[in-house]
Amino acid sequence: MTLKDFIPVFSGLIVVIIGSLIQFILVSRQLKASALIHISANRQEWINSLRNTISEFLAIANWLDANPYDKEKDDSQRQENIQKAYRFFSKIELHLNPNEADHTQLVLLNSEVMTLLKSPNYDSDKLYALFTAILDQSKKILKDEWERVKQLY
Repeated sequence: MTLKDFIPVFSGLIVVIIGSLIQFILVSRQLKASALIHISANRQEWINSLRNTISEFLAIANWLDANPYDKEKDDSQRQENIQKAYRFFSKIELHLNPNEADHTQLVLLNSEVMTLLKSPNYDSDKLYALFTAILDQSKKILKDEWERVKQLY
Protein backbone atom coordinates (compact mmCIF):
# COMPACT_ATOMS: atom_id res chain seq x y z
CA MET A 1 0.00 0.00 0.00
CA THR A 2 1.22 3.36 -0.95
CA LEU A 3 0.50 6.81 0.39
CA LYS A 4 -1.94 7.37 -2.49
CA ASP A 5 -4.10 4.57 -1.16
CA PHE A 6 -4.48 6.33 2.22
CA ILE A 7 -5.41 9.79 0.83
CA PRO A 8 -9.14 8.98 0.47
CA VAL A 9 -9.20 7.54 4.01
CA PHE A 10 -7.42 10.60 5.47
CA SER A 11 -9.64 12.95 3.45
CA GLY A 12 -12.74 11.24 4.79
CA LEU A 13 -11.39 11.34 8.32
CA ILE A 14 -10.60 15.07 8.05
CA VAL A 15 -14.10 15.79 6.71
CA VAL A 16 -15.67 13.87 9.62
CA ILE A 17 -13.50 15.70 12.19
CA ILE A 18 -14.21 19.15 10.70
CA GLY A 19 -17.93 18.36 10.44
CA SER A 20 -18.04 17.22 14.06
CA LEU A 21 -16.15 20.32 15.18
CA ILE A 22 -18.56 22.62 13.33
CA GLN A 23 -21.53 20.72 14.81
CA PHE A 24 -20.04 21.09 18.30
CA ILE A 25 -19.56 24.85 17.84
CA LEU A 26 -23.12 25.33 16.57
CA VAL A 27 -24.65 23.31 19.41
CA SER A 28 -22.56 25.24 21.97
CA ARG A 29 -23.79 28.55 20.57
CA GLN A 30 -27.39 27.36 20.63
CA LEU A 31 -27.07 26.24 24.25
CA LYS A 32 -25.55 29.57 25.24
CA ALA A 33 -28.31 31.49 23.45
CA SER A 34 -30.94 29.31 25.10
CA ALA A 35 -29.41 29.92 28.54
CA LEU A 36 -29.32 33.68 27.93
CA ILE A 37 -32.97 33.68 26.90
CA HIS A 38 -33.86 31.75 30.05
CA ILE A 39 -31.83 34.09 32.28
CA SER A 40 -33.30 37.22 30.72
CA ALA A 41 -36.83 35.81 31.05
CA ASN A 42 -36.21 35.11 34.74
CA ARG A 43 -34.81 38.60 35.27
CA GLN A 44 -37.76 40.16 33.47
CA GLU A 45 -40.09 38.15 35.69
CA TRP A 46 -38.16 39.40 38.75
CA ILE A 47 -38.47 43.01 37.53
CA ASN A 48 -42.23 42.66 37.01
CA SER A 49 -42.77 40.94 40.34
CA LEU A 50 -40.77 43.54 42.27
CA ARG A 51 -42.56 46.40 40.49
CA ASN A 52 -45.98 44.92 41.29
CA THR A 53 -45.09 44.21 44.91
CA ILE A 54 -43.78 47.73 45.48
CA SER A 55 -46.91 49.26 43.96
CA GLU A 56 -49.12 47.06 46.15
CA PHE A 57 -47.12 47.99 49.24
CA LEU A 58 -47.45 51.70 48.50
CA ALA A 59 -51.15 51.40 47.70
CA ILE A 60 -51.86 49.69 51.02
CA ALA A 61 -49.64 52.15 52.90
CA ASN A 62 -51.57 54.98 51.26
CA TRP A 63 -54.88 53.39 52.32
CA LEU A 64 -53.58 53.04 55.88
CA ASP A 65 -52.64 56.73 55.87
CA ALA A 66 -56.10 57.69 54.62
CA ASN A 67 -57.74 55.51 57.29
CA PRO A 68 -55.93 56.25 60.54
CA TYR A 69 -56.47 54.26 63.70
CA ASP A 70 -59.72 55.11 65.45
CA LYS A 71 -60.40 53.41 68.78
CA GLU A 72 -64.11 54.33 68.50
CA LYS A 73 -64.71 52.08 65.50
CA ASP A 74 -63.98 48.56 64.36
CA ASP A 75 -60.50 48.50 62.91
CA SER A 76 -60.56 44.98 61.44
CA GLN A 77 -60.07 46.31 57.89
CA ARG A 78 -57.12 48.40 59.07
CA GLN A 79 -55.56 45.42 60.86
CA GLU A 80 -56.02 43.28 57.75
CA ASN A 81 -54.30 45.92 55.62
CA ILE A 82 -51.43 46.24 58.10
CA GLN A 83 -50.90 42.50 57.68
CA LYS A 84 -50.99 42.90 53.89
CA ALA A 85 -48.47 45.74 54.12
CA TYR A 86 -46.14 43.50 56.17
CA ARG A 87 -46.56 40.70 53.65
CA PHE A 88 -45.63 43.02 50.77
CA PHE A 89 -42.80 44.56 52.80
CA SER A 90 -41.38 41.07 53.41
CA LYS A 91 -41.83 40.08 49.78
CA ILE A 92 -39.93 43.19 48.64
CA GLU A 93 -37.12 42.44 51.06
CA LEU A 94 -36.89 38.86 49.81
CA HIS A 95 -36.62 40.11 46.22
CA LEU A 96 -33.62 42.27 47.04
CA ASN A 97 -29.92 41.56 47.46
CA PRO A 98 -28.67 42.63 50.92
CA ASN A 99 -25.17 43.06 49.47
CA GLU A 100 -26.20 45.88 47.13
CA ALA A 101 -26.39 49.36 48.64
CA ASP A 102 -29.38 50.46 46.52
CA HIS A 103 -31.33 47.42 47.62
CA THR A 104 -30.48 47.97 51.29
CA GLN A 105 -31.58 51.60 50.99
CA LEU A 106 -34.98 50.51 49.62
CA VAL A 107 -35.48 48.10 52.51
CA LEU A 108 -34.65 50.88 54.99
CA LEU A 109 -37.14 53.27 53.35
CA ASN A 110 -39.87 50.62 53.43
CA SER A 111 -39.06 49.90 57.05
CA GLU A 112 -39.46 53.60 57.88
CA VAL A 113 -42.90 53.55 56.26
CA MET A 114 -43.95 50.58 58.38
CA THR A 115 -42.62 52.25 61.54
CA LEU A 116 -44.55 55.43 60.77
CA LEU A 117 -47.78 53.59 60.02
CA LYS A 118 -47.59 51.72 63.33
CA SER A 119 -47.20 54.89 65.38
CA PRO A 120 -50.44 56.58 66.48
CA ASN A 121 -49.37 60.10 65.53
CA TYR A 122 -47.16 60.60 62.52
CA ASP A 123 -46.57 63.26 59.94
CA SER A 124 -48.32 62.44 56.64
CA ASP A 125 -45.93 64.75 54.82
CA LYS A 126 -43.01 62.64 56.01
CA LEU A 127 -44.86 59.52 54.88
CA TYR A 128 -45.39 60.95 51.40
CA ALA A 129 -41.76 62.03 51.24
CA LEU A 130 -40.87 58.40 51.96
CA PHE A 131 -43.27 57.25 49.21
CA THR A 132 -41.42 59.52 46.77
CA ALA A 133 -38.04 58.24 47.96
CA ILE A 134 -39.23 54.64 47.60
CA LEU A 135 -40.43 55.29 44.06
CA ASP A 136 -37.15 56.96 43.13
CA GLN A 137 -35.06 54.17 44.66
CA SER A 138 -37.24 51.51 43.03
CA LYS A 139 -36.91 53.13 39.62
CA LYS A 140 -33.13 53.11 40.00
CA ILE A 141 -33.03 49.43 40.99
CA LEU A 142 -35.42 48.42 38.20
CA LYS A 143 -33.51 50.44 35.61
CA ASP A 144 -30.19 48.93 36.70
CA GLU A 145 -31.64 45.44 36.43
CA TRP A 146 -33.13 46.22 33.02
CA GLU A 147 -29.69 47.37 31.86
CA ARG A 148 -28.28 44.01 33.02
CA VAL A 149 -30.93 42.20 30.99
CA LYS A 150 -30.09 44.24 27.89
CA GLN A 151 -26.36 43.50 28.33
CA LEU A 152 -27.05 39.78 28.01
CA TYR A 153 -27.69 40.28 24.31
